[in-house]
Amino acid sequence: MDNLWRRGLLVNPGAGNRNYGFVGWLLQRRLSQLATLGTEIFYTTPDQVGGDASLRFNLGLVLDLTEHHHLLLSAGRSIVGDCLFQGYAAYQLTI
Repeated sequence: MDNLWRRGLLVNPGAGNRNYGFVGWLLQRRLSQLATLGTEIFYTTPDQVGGDASLRFNLGLVLDLTEHHHLLLSAGRSIVGDCLFQGYAAYQLTI
């Protein structure tokens, strides 16, 4: 089982926008040679002038199709802040 803290600052240019920070914690467990399951909770400061901070929760799955080809899936929602649902699907090529 792996866990990872992550944090950072995102630059968000444009009228009414502001740079914002985030901090999160990820917990992953490799289920098989093919699949890794993970969960993440993260907090972001407001990304717009007058906006609200948010706390969100995601579940994710990484499928290692081959040594170099991977499929990443994630979905989650907000816990605190605006009511949001987010989803993500991606292909990753590792060299």
